[in-house]
Amino acid sequence: PSASAVHAPPPKSDAKAAPPLASPTPPASSCIVCTEAKARYTCPGCRRMVCSVACSKAHKTRFGCNGKRDRTAFVSLTKFNDNTLTNDYHFLEDLAAEVAKSHRDPCTKTRPTKVRRKLASNAHKMGMKLRLMPPEMQRARLNKSRWDNPRKGIKWTLELRFPKAGIKVLKHHVRDTVIWKARSGR
Repeated sequence: PSASAVHAPPPKSDAKAAPPLASPTPPASSCIVCTEAKARYTCPGCRRMVCSVACSKAHKTRFGCNGKRDRTAFVSLTKFNDNTLTNDYHFLEDLAAEVAKSHRDPCTKTRPTKVRRKLASNAHKMGMKLRLMPPEMQRARLNKSRWDNPRKGIKWTLELRFPKAGIKVLKHHVRDTVIWKARSGR
């Protein structure tokens, strides 16, 4: 056999092997609250990293975080996995249970206000199918869409979301005749 095919066993030694030159994972960042300790925990709500329970509680106060993951947040296909699918399934199951509970609870069977009924009626006359959320829901409370009787049109509430920039804008009283044009950046 050639010299390159012969393999000699490594020499035995009592000395410890040298540590690898580069660690396989990058070093963790420091805690967002105390900035001194190594961050070991990630908040599911805001993704900020903290070092302890005390710093976790402090970050919730400082940043107004509730510590809960937004179950309705957009997940790109590249980040979608089995855990995401399971979470979505459980979210839909919880939602179905809440809907079933609301049908049994007489307190949740509230009628829309006169203003909201007028909006839905006029939207229907304009060829739109408008479904109103129960007034107890947060999105229904934020929605200020109204029928504008003098102009015979609808003033909408628009929520504009720009996920890549992390921006959400809520615009009230936007007339249905408004034409949106893109502006070039300055």
